[in-house]
This record gives sequence, structure tokens and C-alpha cells, in this order.
Amino acid sequence: MQLANEDHIRGRLDDLIFEFLHNRPGAYVNWHRLYRPDQPARNHHDWTFHVQEGAKRDKDWLIRRHRIRRPLFNAARWNLWRVVEKLIRAGEDVNAWNSGNWSAMHIAAQEASLESVELLVRLGNVNIDQADWAGFRPLHSAAVWKKNPHIFEWLLQNSADAQASSHIGGLPLQGAAFDSAPEVVATMLRNGVNPRTFCEHYHNETVFLAAPLQHAAYSGSIRCIELLLENGAGQYGTVLAAAVYGGNRDMVGALLDAGVPYEEFALEEAAAWKDLTTVERHSFIDETVTRAGEQLCSSILEAAKMGSGRDGSPLHRGRCAY
Repeated sequence: MQLANEDHIRGRLDDLIFEFLHNRPGAYVNWHRLYRPDQPARNHHDWTFHVQEGAKRDKDWLIRRHRIRRPLFNAARWNLWRVVEKLIRAGEDVNAWNSGNWSAMHIAAQEASLESVELLVRLGNVNIDQADWAGFRPLHSAAVWKKNPHIFEWLLQNSADAQASSHIGGLPLQGAAFDSAPEVVATMLRNGVNPRTFCEHYHNETVFLAAPLQHAAYSGSIRCIELLLENGAGQYGTVLAAAVYGGNRDMVGALLDAGVPYEEFALEEAAAWKDLTTVERHSFIDETVTRAGEQLCSSILEAAKMGSGRDGSPLHRGRCAY
């Protein structure tokens, strides 16, 4: 529990914040200008837009330009959990939309505000899997922002759906692997999340990012790769291509040492593209691999050898250095 939340320090500050946020709702527009706990640096776009420019604007402009952030959203963001409790008991809607179509649960998970998350679930009948416009759930927020394994595990143990997919980030396991969050990946695997899990993909997308192993390889997270391989993730040929494309020499070496096959691009096609016939799947994968080869070089194996430094040659992103 944070020092600032201790009774002898807070005094009646919680009551004051509650009055400011709930009973005088016109005043909480000021919180928009404050932006977030980990305040961005000066000259950063977020600082300029939300703080510097926001301070010059009146309430009507802020409300017109942005969907205003509600009191409960702000209190959860800063983990003012006593204020969160007061607001819930006063009738605040725990599932109400805020700026960016996020709920209070989204922001509490993002900021690892565990006390606030617990209160939202226990007192507020919150939708723990509420999706924003892109399908992001609180579980996604916990996986890819603060990367806090404790709040992620708490959400899993309180029935959050690890198979819920967003339109742009895939499944939480894919997001954690791509954003190099090995502690979150380990937490998911320990709680039974399938390391071979797939996300729905459109057929014109590259196969590089079809499974968590590919995500980890693409972003260069060797520890995530190790965790996934230790827990039975499929060793797909495309993961090697992803590592080559990313230009990560250590990753390519680690994959080759682990026995990832370079001869085949086996992706459990039937599981990934159920609506395609075998011939259509093979044709699609062949075309995709050919496109990748044209981007990289004619031989994925040669690119991998170069990328791992085994022949002393450099690897340039997007092409082979012959």
C-alpha cells in the first residue's frame, strides 16, 4: 500500500477529493489537464497537448474536443482507492465509457492500481472483460503497459478471459510477447494459457505474427522465446523469418540452437485458417513466404546464418548483405 494512502497522512484529503470530483462535476475537467501519474516529459507531444495547451483552454473546449474523463476514471488512474470506494457507493457507473472508450477498469489495470481494481470488482459489478473500440480489454492493458504480473494474475484469477482478442493487438499473450513482458508471459503460462494460441487473422496479413512465438521473435524478446519454448510453443519456421526481418542476431542464433526448422513453414495451417481448403492454405502460405523472401533475400537459411553472425557477415534490416 502506498505511503500516501496511509490514514495518518491522508486525513480528510479523500473527502476533499470526493467532494471535488463527485459533487461538483464541473470542476473535474481540471483533471484532464493533469493527464496521468507518470507525467510525460516537457516538449513531448502528450505534454504539449494535454498539459501546456490544455491549461489554456476552457471547459467547453476540452469537453468538445475529448470525451471527458469521469471522476471514477481519474480516481482509479491515480489509485485513490478510498475515493474510488466513495464514488462507487455514491452511485458512479463503474462501466461508463471515458476518453478513448476506456472504462475505469481499463485504466486501473493499465496503472497497476490493484486496490482500485479489487474495489471495482467487489463493489461495482464491473465488466472485467469490457472492450474498447479496438477490442482491448483490461487484461490487455495490464499486459502491455505497466507489465505488472501481480495485477495480471489477479485479473486471471477473477475470471478475466485470456482468449479475448483485440482487433489490432491480438490476444493478451501475443501482446505481452510482442512488448517483451516475460514476467507477464510466465504468469499466463503458469495459469494455463495455451502457448500455441492463435488470433483470428485476415488472409492478406503476413504469417509472421500469427502466434505468440512469432510475436516474441519479431520484437527480439529472447526471454519470452525461452519461456514459450519451455512450455510447448510450436517451433514454426516463420518465427525464424520474423527474427531475420527484425535484424536481431542473438534471436536468430537462439532459434537455430533451439532446433527451429528453416526448411518448412509449418504453421498448423488447419487451425489458423479453417475456412480454407488444404490447397488454398498451402497456396496462401507459399505466396506469403515468397513475399517475405523477396523482402529479405532468396534464402532464409543464408539470412539466418548471417543474422546469427556464424559466418561473420552483417545483417541489414530488410535485405541480405552479400
